Amino acid sequence: MITAELFPTAIRATAQGLTYNAGRLASAVAPWAVGALAGRHGLGAAFNLVAFAFLVAALLALLLPETRGREITA
Repeated sequence: MITAELFPTAIRATAQGLTYNAGRLASAVAPWAVGALAGRHGLGAAFNLVAFAFLVAALLALLLPETRGREITA
């Protein structure tokens, strides 16, 4: 829902499509990356990669602007 509030109406559909599909691409690559890393360096390294990805996502979420009360039809 937050992507609908982040982008102006004129580019909203394009921006949402781009962000959703970037996430899908990352979701497609992740199992391969984790499997390759686990095969070469063990499961500990693979789990560390996943933990690092979640940490980065959490930190980036802190940078999202507050949209409560903001008009989104502009």
